[in-house]
Amino acid sequence: TQTMKKIFSTIVIMLSLVMAMTANAESRWGIVAGANINSFPAYQRGDYKLYDTGTSVGGTLGINGEIFFPGIGMGVDGSLLYDFTPATLQLGQREIWASQGIVEEKMKMHVLEIPLNLKYRYINLNGIENKIYPFVFGGPSINILLAHSDGGNMKYTTTSLGMHVGFGVELMRKMQISVSHEWGLSQSFKTILLEDNAHKLRTWHIRYTYFF
Repeated sequence: TQTMKKIFSTIVIMLSLVMAMTANAESRWGIVAGANINSFPAYQRGDYKLYDTGTSVGGTLGINGEIFFPGIGMGVDGSLLYDFTPATLQLGQREIWASQGIVEEKMKMHVLEIPLNLKYRYINLNGIENKIYPFVFGGPSINILLAHSDGGNMKYTTTSLGMHVGFGVELMRKMQISVSHEWGLSQSFKTILLEDNAHKLRTWHIRYTYFF
C-alpha cells in the first residue's frame, strides 16, 4: 500500500543518515523490559461500531541500540523486541456471533516488534544531566506476528506497520524510563465472518532500558 511504501522509505532514509554520520557518533546497547496496554478498536464502514473491545495488558522484552551525534543532541535508536499482546473482543454483542454461542473472543498474540526512532535529548543542564535528563522520540515500527491463539474467529496479518511518539528520562547515564503511544497504520487482524471489519493496534508502551 502507499502507507507501507512511505514507512519503508522513511526507514531507508533514517538508516542512510545513520551510516553517513556514525564516524563521530556515540553508540551503546541495552536490555529492555516493560508493559504494553492494548486496545484494538473495531470499525466497519466509517465510524459504525460493531462491538466493544477491552483493554488488555501485556509485556515486552528485548534489546535496544542507540547512536547519538555529539553537539546536536540528536540520535537514533532501534530495538528488537518480543511483545506479548493480548486482546478481548465482545463479539457476542452482535447476533452473527451470539447465534453461535460466542460471547467474547480472547486472543493472545506473540509479536516481534522492530521500532526505529529519531530521538532528541536535552542535556544542557549545568551538570544535572549526569544524573537525570529528559528526551523525546518518535518513528515507525514494524510488527511481525510470530504466533497466536484464539477461538478461530479471526484472520491475522503477518506484518503490520505502526507509528509511535513518546518521552522519557534517563537516570545516571545508564537507565531510561519511557512512555510512548503507538497507532497502527495497517490492520493487525480482521473477523472471518465480516471480512471488512479490520482492527488496528492502539497501544501504550511503558519501558525500562538499562545500558551497558
